[in-house]
Amino acid sequence: MLEGKTVEAVTLMEKEFRPPIPEFGSTPYFTVPLLLHFPLDQDVVPRAFVKMGDVDKAIEAYRKLIDFDPKSQDRRMHNPIYHYRLAKLYDSKGMKEQARVEYQRLLEHWTNADPGIPELADAKKRLGLGP
Repeated sequence: MLEGKTVEAVTLMEKEFRPPIPEFGSTPYFTVPLLLHFPLDQDVVPRAFVKMGDVDKAIEAYRKLIDFDPKSQDRRMHNPIYHYRLAKLYDSKGMKEQARVEYQRLLEHWTNADPGIPELADAKKRLGLGP
């Protein structure tokens, strides 16, 4: 995606990338977090759709990323910032209630976060909770 190949990035991530699922007992414990939770930036697909100008597909991709699917083997944690990015997309489409819900989810996840994080301050402002 950094090379501007957004379509190729989406194809790679949707069709070829499979998160490693370590088998119980086969991997040293300290490597499990590395296998399950990195890269931290898992939102390549939705960001690529945003770059292509397809906000609807970006919203769908963020929903797929953050909504729990019990049938999936993907148990990676997601970065709470994805709720903020999704909220911004909802705002851009005029979907104020959906945006509000996602801003609120960000605040719920980041209750103990540093107050200087720009996205946190913006979410609070958009919810009428800050300057």
